Amino acid sequence: MGKEGEFEFVIKEFYSGEIVETVTEIVDGKVRFNPVKLTSRNTAIYSIYEVKGSDEGIKYDEIAFRVEISATENENGSLSFKSIYYYQETGPNIGDTTSLKGED
Repeated sequence: MGKEGEFEFVIKEFYSGEIVETVTEIVDGKVRFNPVKLTSRNTAIYSIYEVKGSDEGIKYDEIAFRVEISATENENGSLSFKSIYYYQETGPNIGDTTSLKGED
């Protein structure tokens, strides 16, 4: 398990390549990015990857994941959110789909 500052992870806009956030903090073995805000019916697509460090004793992960987060409007006007994770940016859906309602 990594410690804070030992590893660096990036989330960027999938199509533009614009970096949204870079984090080095690992909590309980997990990397946590700030929440993405969707305010209407739309879809945001991101790439998430680990930045290769300089420690030659560590094998850094070269896999980049694609994440699609979509918002749909319910009949009562509230929004539902769904995220789908893809392996290797262009690979198949890895089966990890999350659906949320409201501002979860």
